[in-house]
Formats: sequence, structure tokens, C-alpha cells
Amino acid sequence: MIGVGSTDSRDSTGGTSSRGPVINTGLIKPDISAPGLGIFSSSHVGPSKYQVRSGTSLAAPHVAGAIALMLEANPSLTFVDILWNLSISADRRNVTSGDLKCERPGRTQNYPNNDYGYGRLNIRKTIEGLKLEETLN
Repeated sequence: MIGVGSTDSRDSTGGTSSRGPVINTGLIKPDISAPGLGIFSSSHVGPSKYQVRSGTSLAAPHVAGAIALMLEANPSLTFVDILWNLSISADRRNVTSGDLKCERPGRTQNYPNNDYGYGRLNIRKTIEGLKLEETLN
């Protein structure tokens, strides 16, 4: 399972975003973050049936779509391949201890962490990495 956190337009972790660590194991979660605050999305209420929504339920479809694109580019990818490629291609903004609400005091600039995971999804870099890997093989 890939844990997904949500970010806003400035790549700050959203207030509704789940954070780690995983209870009793200390595992870092989320694994990756994606846009999830202020997303224009379909809704079951209102005359237009669209609303601006926020949360990890808006961020997770970005990651699911990215995985679909990865599998289109290379159908033989395993779960480990997918997680690895998402992780190494994520954008990692500079963070301060104020950004890292679920980390040990004083810990800064370290990825992965319990607020952003390995960073924010960058599917373009992921796909370009897959193509480069394919060329090298």
C-alpha cells in the first residue's frame, strides 16, 4: 500500500493530510504527497455538481493516475519498482522544522519524512526516468 499525503499550491502539507509515523512500527508515512487542497472536483451536492474540495481523497487519485501512466509505459513494473520510481523522482522542497510537524524536534531537510514522505509527486520526472532506464537496458 502506498500512503498519500496532500499538499497545497505552495507544496505545503495540508492540515487534513494524514501524517506518520505508523503506530507501533515507526514506519514513515505518507510515502509520497500530491496536490490535494483546493482541488476542483465532482460532487453530489449543488446545482453544478462540482465543488472545490480538499483532503487526501483528492490527492490519492493523482498518484493512482501516475501509476496507471507508469504501467502504460512499462507493464512489467512491480509494486517495488513503482514505489521506488515514484520515490526517486519526487520533488523535495526545502523544509524547516516548522514544516515537519510529526518529526523529532530539530529535524529538518530530511526525506523521507512523516509529513511529505519522499516528496511531492512529479510524474513527468518519473516517466522520463523510466524511459532513461529502458534506454540503458
